Amino acid sequence: MNKMEQIALLCCLSFPVLAQAQTNQTWLQLLPPPFESIVISVSTNAFGSVSTNAVDPEPNGNFWTKPKRIKTYFHPRAAFEMRSYPVAGGHGHQACYDANGILIRSGVSAGTADFVSTVNSWGWTVPSPGHREHDVWPFIRALQLDGNPCLPNHVDVPTNLKRPMIFQGPHLEAYLLLRPPLPTGIRPQP
Repeated sequence: MNKMEQIALLCCLSFPVLAQAQTNQTWLQLLPPPFESIVISVSTNAFGSVSTNAVDPEPNGNFWTKPKRIKTYFHPRAAFEMRSYPVAGGHGHQACYDANGILIRSGVSAGTADFVSTVNSWGWTVPSPGHREHDVWPFIRALQLDGNPCLPNHVDVPTNLKRPMIFQGPHLEAYLLLRPPLPTGIRPQP
């Protein structure tokens, strides 16, 4: 067992919900691969105001919700996110893109596999107690175990951190082993 596997095991002992995912990761293979990039549209209105939006690469919405602008300490370099519709077992996937529409493939700014999806059958992102328990709280705790003075913005429904993280250490790396950003690879822009 290498050092990272040892840390992943320790994280599992701290978070029993991660232990379940550690012992059975077959659910990861059900997740759709994200697009390698999305098209960013820039427009100026009659008053000179500039707006930047992402173009939906999958307008029929077969696997992914349309891109949404984000600004969060959870994914500090990300400007846009897409979330997959739930797959069998209720699992989901988050893909994060930078301001140029390029998929962020690794590190804390990347989206991750979600043991519990936050997207309902209509494609709406909704608060999910299961997602908080299985995905969000273990992420926050990994940050804290690495020495980050991070607290959620709300105890019951954390949607952001109160301050940015300053260090990506071994506990967060272990979390990312259990919730990988690209468990099924990537797919080209259509």
